[in-house]
Amino acid sequence: MSIFFKISWRNLWRNRRRTVVTLLAIVFATFLFVFTRGMQFGTYAATIRMTAEQFSGYLQIQHPEYLDNPGLHKSFRLTTGLIDLLKQLPAVTGFAPRLYAEGLAGLKNNSVGLTLMGIDPEHEKTVTQLHTKVRKGRFLASDSSQEVVVGETLLKNLGGKLGDQIVVLSQGFDGSLGNMKFTIVGVIKTGSAELDQYTAIMGLKDLQELLTMDNRIHAIVINLRQLRDLPETRQQLQQMLPPELTVRSWDEVVPDLKQSIELDNIGGLLFLIILVIVVAFGILNTLLMSVTERFREFGVLLSLGLSNLRLAQIVFLESLYLTIMGIAIGLLLGYAANYYVVLHPIPLGEELATISQEYGFAPKIYSTVEARIFIQSFQYIFLIALLATLYPIYKVMELEPLKGIRYT
Repeated sequence: MSIFFKISWRNLWRNRRRTVVTLLAIVFATFLFVFTRGMQFGTYAATIRMTAEQFSGYLQIQHPEYLDNPGLHKSFRLTTGLIDLLKQLPAVTGFAPRLYAEGLAGLKNNSVGLTLMGIDPEHEKTVTQLHTKVRKGRFLASDSSQEVVVGETLLKNLGGKLGDQIVVLSQGFDGSLGNMKFTIVGVIKTGSAELDQYTAIMGLKDLQELLTMDNRIHAIVINLRQLRDLPETRQQLQQMLPPELTVRSWDEVVPDLKQSIELDNIGGLLFLIILVIVVAFGILNTLLMSVTERFREFGVLLSLGLSNLRLAQIVFLESLYLTIMGIAIGLLLGYAANYYVVLHPIPLGEELATISQEYGFAPKIYSTVEARIFIQSFQYIFLIALLATLYPIYKVMELEPLKGIRYT
């Protein structure tokens, strides 16, 4: 059998130029597949991380019906048992309670509708980067300081400035209408139009007092060491929680981002598959020309007693050598390029970066060298390349000795 491996290898280099051109096509397709998928997955992970650290967290503990139909009564009590439970999980690096409500803010002759978000500033800093988004003034001093941080657009709509006092009205847990005064101590700009235009961040205890909600909250936002810790941590947490609570992941809390990533992923994969199919036709052309040129030689071998199956094995091995060499070189080049981008993310232009942030995407192009990228690339290209060999092999299997000898 070893003689057939030698023959197949030597046959590849009978026409060096054609072999090298086909090999380069496979290398290019593999490299582009690996490099593109690496940048896609790396940027997706960075975008998810940015969204999680900016607002949503990787996981949230909520009332089971809150996400579908938010309301003050879809809340729960923050107990020491819940806090102790979260401290037991090794992948959890921080957690923060939150309370949400709809309200109306008034300043002088202006009034606007807004979303109220009550937080504990110290805990929030362990989960998100909201405190780093302050563009003017400062972040909240405590959870009961009667201070408020507002979005940049919201402040413009109110016609206010730092230091102004606003009156916030909202319906409480018991149905009563409550109002409190808050001092504007900071202005945030997150890049999210919704947050910057409608959100007012205040202390958790202040909002609980305004809504007469005692120690009730809507969510516990959880930060993790790494994105890949999410599935296992979610499963562990769900098993430990009481049945009246559930665990939501970032993609449930921010479904628009998940849909954008899935759409981009499908588009990128479709483009790469088309590229690989084009390369497969190049492989098919190379093998078919190589086989056709040797019909007379194959006819002589068949007349001497060599079987069509043995000839087909030689053609298959030629294709196998060519495909594996091309994929191996392409994977190595793709790994090197991806690793460079991992160390040196590619910054987008100022305008493009701003647009990307507004739509929830990372302002840089990142990459990754996860094993799944190389496995997926190998599977797609190897499979399509081998499919391209079926027709040349079929021609060899159908060849008859006399027809092969007479072929010109």
